[in-house]
Amino acid sequence: MVSFITSVYANVYGAPIVLEAVGATILLVTALIIYAFTTKTDFMTLTGVLLVVVLAFVLFGISFAFTMSSVLHTLYCTLGVILAGIIFVIDVQMIADGERGCSLDNPVLGALILYIDIMRIFLYILMAMGKKK
Repeated sequence: MVSFITSVYANVYGAPIVLEAVGATILLVTALIIYAFTTKTDFMTLTGVLLVVVLAFVLFGISFAFTMSSVLHTLYCTLGVILAGIIFVIDVQMIADGERGCSLDNPVLGALILYIDIMRIFLYILMAMGKKK
């Protein structure tokens, strides 16, 4: 699915936009990983607040489907990147914490969780960059 969406954006907006989105994703994910390992804040305790924000984000997305505005699309993609970044930090802290998070016996689960988070960040960045061009 990711490769299909990427190829559609490459055909419509040009191939350099995909490379720009990949570069932005790499920089953002690297910064978020460094932040997740160096911060003293435990983001895993904020999952209740995150649930409310995700529900508001979904409702905003449903209402956005009826009004096609480029400004709202950019705002939605930006909020999606921020929300996906917060989820990524929570997942990194969950995987790194051996007691409350993933056990070290199942590294495939942790890699799959991080892969899905990174792809979500990449797709939101790609959508935001594609609409601007």
